[in-house]
Amino acid sequence: MKHYDFKGGYYEGLERVEQNGRWFFIDLDGNRVGTETFDYAWNFHEGRAVVEQNGRWFFVNLEGNHIGTETFDDACSFNAGRAAVKQDGRWFYVDRDMNRVGTETFDFAWDFHEGRASVMKDGRWFFVDRDMNRFGTETFDYACSFHEGRVKQDDRLFYIDLNMNRVGTETFDFAWDFHEGLAQVQQDGIWFYVDRDMKRVVAD
Repeated sequence: MKHYDFKGGYYEGLERVEQNGRWFFIDLDGNRVGTETFDYAWNFHEGRAVVEQNGRWFFVNLEGNHIGTETFDDACSFNAGRAAVKQDGRWFYVDRDMNRVGTETFDFAWDFHEGRASVMKDGRWFFVDRDMNRFGTETFDYACSFHEGRVKQDDRLFYIDLNMNRVGTETFDFAWDFHEGLAQVQQDGIWFYVDRDMKRVVAD
């Protein structure tokens, strides 16, 4: 059995591994995919993996081949057919063929979840769809990604739905993402759970 310094688990039939400081991919039979090694490699998502070589980031497909010729200062994994990439200090999105989506750039950009991505521009956060259209006109101090139709916002945390409507009136000192219909929140130093309608739930 081959020895690896790190094994990242299988995603889409391939596993990223590290050996002697170099990263590459293996298939389910342990066979190496392609001949190239990388300074670093992330897991596959939607048939693409982000890899780093000589301080530059780019994407490879399931055969280990480069997608396009452009490299980036930084890059995130694909979700919903879009990946956030950074070039010359600005973030924007590309599709699976490395075509740029829209013309707008951002100070920072998160992955897509539930058809929306939270982005920051001029110090304010808002949401865009896959075609870079904004959802609503409201901006926030901070915005996380959507999980189960809810997202937490601002310094005093609260949740909004997919239509940008605020859910309930309570705010929290801290709030986690929703998972299986519940989110853990903190208020006045006390932790508890709320459901998607902001009703308190006593967990088993």
